[in-house]
Amino acid sequence: MTLFGSLFLACLLVALLVGMRPVAELVQSGTIKSQANAVIAVAGVVLAFMSLSLGLVLSSVNQRLLELEKVIIKRIQRSRLD
Repeated sequence: MTLFGSLFLACLLVALLVGMRPVAELVQSGTIKSQANAVIAVAGVVLAFMSLSLGLVLSSVNQRLLELEKVIIKRIQRSRLD
């Protein structure tokens, strides 16, 4: 697993654990008394998905650069043979 995938899972797990209390309060009483926990949970989920999207973008850029490197190496080898 890559760095950003691990960060995604860690942030999501922490956010879900922190968010369990506000959800339980909402279900039981209809109000949320621990608003700070709810805000932290939402921020954690947002951070997790930002980490996931950044990891996907960086992975795509890396793959494209590797393809470009192969093309350049092939062209250099062809020019040396000619």
